[in-house]
Amino acid sequence: HDAHAAGTSGFRLLLPLATVASGSDRLGTIDLPCVFLGRAIVPNGSARRARGGVIGFFESKAETSMKLSIFPSLATHLRSCLSRGCLLAVWYLLLTPAQATVLTLDFAQNPTLPTLQGMSFYSETGRPESDFASILGNNCLKLDSFTTLTSDRMAYYYKDNIFDHTTDLEMELRIKIINSSPFGFSVGVANINVSSNFVVNKNGWIVYGVTSGAGYDFSQGFNTFKYKGYGATNTYEFFVNGTLVASGARPSGYSGNQYFFGDGTPTGGNVSAEVQYIRYSNQNFSSGVVPEPFSIATWSLLAGGTILLRRRKSQ
Repeated sequence: HDAHAAGTSGFRLLLPLATVASGSDRLGTIDLPCVFLGRAIVPNGSARRARGGVIGFFESKAETSMKLSIFPSLATHLRSCLSRGCLLAVWYLLLTPAQATVLTLDFAQNPTLPTLQGMSFYSETGRPESDFASILGNNCLKLDSFTTLTSDRMAYYYKDNIFDHTTDLEMELRIKIINSSPFGFSVGVANINVSSNFVVNKNGWIVYGVTSGAGYDFSQGFNTFKYKGYGATNTYEFFVNGTLVASGARPSGYSGNQYFFGDGTPTGGNVSAEVQYIRYSNQNFSSGVVPEPFSIATWSLLAGGTILLRRRKSQ
């Protein structure tokens, strides 16, 4: 962008020029979709002398598009590539939601340990994952710190830097608690602003830092727990087997940014549990696949790609 040094608003971009057959004198042009005005030139002025040269772009307010002087065969090829590229770029922008993180560990579909599915493992004693975790019946994860450890120590899975508290959150767990202390199997995510964390033990549940429920027996079969956090209002809802059992404001967070599940408490005892699946989603409930508003650059790509395709068909 050396034109800025001269106090102008122009620019210069250098691109390699393809080798040209010595018998070609005739130049073709391509109109490139862009958000600025410009024109291309061959600096050495001759098609035959263009071997190994460069194409320079400079600003020209009299032009209404950027024209690239090049030979007809290359012009046709580039026009085709540009038209497809423009439409592919717009298609990507339409279908890609921003700031979305979705993790699913379904052990019936993928009967492998969580570390083989992208999670990290931590144990307070330094013992390996294989001492605590295994796959049962080719369809569920067993995590056992209750019988493995003789004292209260953590053993859990985690993934860092995937939580945005301003975006909606959903965490779902299908689990059977074989045995546990009051702080059993934890599922949570937090950053410095917000904490979203629930705990399931043999006889009840806890929304950490907020409320709890007792009088259950979660050891007799598998039960489903779902936590929904709302980014716009900083509130939550907690469901047990599809029934809403708690709701309210989310508590403040703590340093770091981490999603975790397992025996995640250094106090409160240990847990032995079987997990069929666990899911984490940090994307807005209302948006789904609705894209962000179009930018000027997006409209330029769409318009340019359409024009290029229409010109191809007319030729």
